[in-house]
Amino acid sequence: MSEGSSGRKKSAATRLVEIAEEIYTFGCATEGRRRPGDPEPIVHTWAAPQANPEIKRPLADIRGDLAEVYQAECGAVPNASALGDAMMVLEGKARKSAPTEDDNLASLLGGLGGQTNKTSVATKLVEMAKERFALGVTVTGEAYAVPINGANVARALRGGRRSLRAELARLYFAETKTTAGTAALADALLVLEGDAQGAEPAEVALRVGRSPVDGRLVLDLGGGEDGRTVVIGPYGWEIVDHSPVLFWRTNATLPLPTPDEDGNVEELRELLNVSDADWPLVVAWLLAALIPDLPHPVLLLRGEHGTAKSSAARLLTSLIDRCACQLRTAPRNVEDWVVAAAGSWVTCLDNVSEVQPWLQDAICRAVTGDGLLRRQLYTDSDVSVLAFRRVVALTSVDPGRLQGDLADRMLTVELERIPADKRSSEEDLNVKWAKVHPRALGGLLHVAVNVLRELPAVRRTDLSRMADFGRVLLAVDAARGSNGYTTYAEQAGKTAQQVAEGDSVAIAIRENITRAWEGTASDLMARLTGDRPAKDWPATPQGMGGRLSRAAPTLRSLGWVVEQEPRTNKARRWSITPPTDTETGEEPPAESSRTSPSSLPPADQRSLGDEVGDDWGDNLADDPAADDWGDDPDDAGDDWGDDPDQCVSPGRDDGDVRDDLAGDSSRSPDIAHCTECGLPLLFPAGRTICERCRRAAAS
Repeated sequence: MSEGSSGRKKSAATRLVEIAEEIYTFGCATEGRRRPGDPEPIVHTWAAPQANPEIKRPLADIRGDLAEVYQAECGAVPNASALGDAMMVLEGKARKSAPTEDDNLASLLGGLGGQTNKTSVATKLVEMAKERFALGVTVTGEAYAVPINGANVARALRGGRRSLRAELARLYFAETKTTAGTAALADALLVLEGDAQGAEPAEVALRVGRSPVDGRLVLDLGGGEDGRTVVIGPYGWEIVDHSPVLFWRTNATLPLPTPDEDGNVEELRELLNVSDADWPLVVAWLLAALIPDLPHPVLLLRGEHGTAKSSAARLLTSLIDRCACQLRTAPRNVEDWVVAAAGSWVTCLDNVSEVQPWLQDAICRAVTGDGLLRRQLYTDSDVSVLAFRRVVALTSVDPGRLQGDLADRMLTVELERIPADKRSSEEDLNVKWAKVHPRALGGLLHVAVNVLRELPAVRRTDLSRMADFGRVLLAVDAARGSNGYTTYAEQAGKTAQQVAEGDSVAIAIRENITRAWEGTASDLMARLTGDRPAKDWPATPQGMGGRLSRAAPTLRSLGWVVEQEPRTNKARRWSITPPTDTETGEEPPAESSRTSPSSLPPADQRSLGDEVGDDWGDNLADDPAADDWGDDPDDAGDDWGDDPDQCVSPGRDDGDVRDDLAGDSSRSPDIAHCTECGLPLLFPAGRTICERCRRAAAS
């Protein structure tokens, strides 16, 4: 509805008044009669819903309600002029009624609706909060409140249904039968936040924690206002009403069932299509998820279509961490991932077709400890911190190429195909799970007790990269008589083979390095780069060094020796040695990056003339051992440019130089020769003497 003319404004204001009269009744209140000669008391107007006339609100507070109803009805937002006219009419209507002499009501109305006593309501809210809650701050600077006589659960000051703001609004109405205004709540929370920042920072756990008193594990059952938790130690587990650990519950946190003391974790397996060999891995992953302070492996539930990957993931993750969104889609960026992962202890990404490189890095950080810095709202320079450590699971038919870092942390469980006659509907599965859940949780806690008892006795030095999880898995084997660690070790070898087969640099090294080799990343790039490199082939020596660093752990797991020398003022050198010949027991002979050009394969001959960072000097007859040049083109002793085009003598192209390199280059008449010693020069252009003669003359 257009409101350009005064007539149209009046019609909008009239409709707003009509809306108000349909919803509310109006009146006013004053303080009690005063002595003669005292000034006239202030009159406070109010509006009460017709459905509940006992709830009296300051008249000014209904302005927003009227605007919302008007917009829903007319499809347009009323402008300020129309709202102002309507509120003036309603103010006059309220003042025409006989005022109620009520000191308490008048004071409350003044505090809620006007500026005179606003601080009194805010002060009342602050007093109510301090009577019922203890204030604190997390290590990342987020203020919280904990009930003094309630569950040991931290509440955010602002937010959803679990926030202190929502609780204060409820308490205030229960005590005064009037609603607290938005401004009063904001003022009160600002004061409370300031008080909280003065407290000593404290650790706040999500779903699982460790008791600061005796080190026992604590699992939060998350039952609304109920503070019950399960405390797990090497000699048993028990349910306690007051947690020894301060927990944090997000809006996604849902309660867990009460564990059944007579339960058995094997009842969970009856609902999963997991092989005998992989079942100990699943149990160990669940137990590791109960331990908050160790790096957790990333569970990958893998299988063809129809193997119930999503159902299995839902059961496993909800066993120890029920949440409002049990399975999630792959995030689009790092910030989306951090926000999604921060909402629950266990995060499961469902039906992942490809794990992007940035997400692989993000998952690796999440299982060891991650965080995100963002600019704090309404500030120019301050930041807000979101830090966490999480348990991560994935489901996929094929996650695509995995980088070595994530592959080393992956725990793959192949789900078996379900025959058509054994499939269950989602409804039947949910009914079964509702019965099995408390018994499976109780059974898992029994296994956790036995594992915690066995864990101190686990002493093994040949553990994999996920050494902490490896110890848990060995303790599971000891407690249950299984052989899961052998399966895990075999799986690690297969994973390393798959990573090597998907890494173009690792493939090139395995195909071209047949004996011990040493040199710089620049040398390796020159040796391995072919005519048609892969799309992801590094474009610079620095890129090659980074890719080699990533591939090194995978190659080592396959028997290769890959080492990097300590950093010096020259370029760092690598040494790569293939696996020992298992038939002869002899190691292959050493191969140096200073090999003469004629002994190199064609691909290396082609790239050698163009490579600026090689280790041999201008004199092809130089003894390589006597060549003290640096590998870095920008080395202090190197006065020629970085442009590869400057490495060819004037009037000659790269093809001429390659042809010369194939024969006896010292006798070729087309190559410039040193005027002092007569030996051939290759680069740089414009020189008349070789590097050795130049240095001799300079000294």
